[in-house]
Amino acid sequence: LSRQELLRALNTMLDHVLHRLMALQQDIPKAQDLETVNRAKQNIRGFKNNIHCMAQLLPGSSERTEPPPIGPGTSPSPTPTPDTFQRRLEGCRFLHGY
Repeated sequence: LSRQELLRALNTMLDHVLHRLMALQQDIPKAQDLETVNRAKQNIRGFKNNIHCMAQLLPGSSERTEPPPIGPGTSPSPTPTPDTFQRRLEGCRFLHGY
């Protein structure tokens, strides 16, 4: 697989996992278990955002789209400061090496 294909495959797999977690969440009676599922969903959304970032940094990337929207039940991130943006940009460049 090329790098772009690998990222696409990972993104698709994470989409499936996220949908399964959402379906599972409806059947969970305990609050503690619900908290664990919600944490897992947040982690997956973070991975998906990282994948999007890495895909944008690949040479020849023709897809210049926005990152995936925030799903229901999550609040948007606070307005980033220039320092936050710079740290994220540096993080994306670091991840690009992998």
